[in-house]
Amino acid sequence: MRLRRYLNELLSLLAFLTVIPTGRGDLEEAASGFYWAPLVGFMEGAISSLPLLLGKSLLSASLAVAILALITGFNHVDGFLDFSEALMSKSTDPIAVLKDEHRGSFAVAIGALLFIVLTSAVSSASDPVIQLIESSSSAAFSMYMLANVSKPAESGLGRAFILASKDGSKAIASLAMYSALELAVSRSPLEFAIVTAEALVVAYLSKSTATARLGFVNGDVLGFAYELTLLVTASTMAYLPPYLSLR
Repeated sequence: MRLRRYLNELLSLLAFLTVIPTGRGDLEEAASGFYWAPLVGFMEGAISSLPLLLGKSLLSASLAVAILALITGFNHVDGFLDFSEALMSKSTDPIAVLKDEHRGSFAVAIGALLFIVLTSAVSSASDPVIQLIESSSSAAFSMYMLANVSKPAESGLGRAFILASKDGSKAIASLAMYSALELAVSRSPLEFAIVTAEALVVAYLSKSTATARLGFVNGDVLGFAYELTLLVTASTMAYLPPYLSLR
């Protein structure tokens, strides 16, 4: 049945992008269901925001950011660090840097900055629960849109997801899903428009940069786009004034 197939794709994608056990782990199903990414990101944000229900404090924000990284198995963070190092390796083969299992001092520094700024953004938001949910969903959507418009590497797990995302009907379904989820929690249409624009800009810049530096987009670049979108949208929402809310 078609409904069963859709459910299996969602469960396989959830198992692939998170550490949540779903009973499914088929890579082909996960790639085929990549358009479900905004919903998976929405779920990640909802779970991660639980400590924020205890109060808006630096500790709650730190726990929320830590839970989000744990839920995703640090996969997106790993991609962010790898691609960031590749971008900075001016005198080194960037592809070799991507494959290097060792971390340089730059990766350690940029990783620390990522968590520090993200935690600060969450702790500074007027409504951190909504902020984290909306930013997580936007980050996942940005990752999917990047895959949709990119040339994949010749090998690697990311290739299957990028190729599977090149389906117009699935792209429309993902956009509709993302819009419905975001508008359901967003404080206002203006906030939704800003966050969506940022997600698309990050996807475009990630594609342009990766194509120029590597000649392709792979799983590391997708993870980079996720983390950068998460950081940019969360920071923007922290600066948006409370009176923007229409609720």
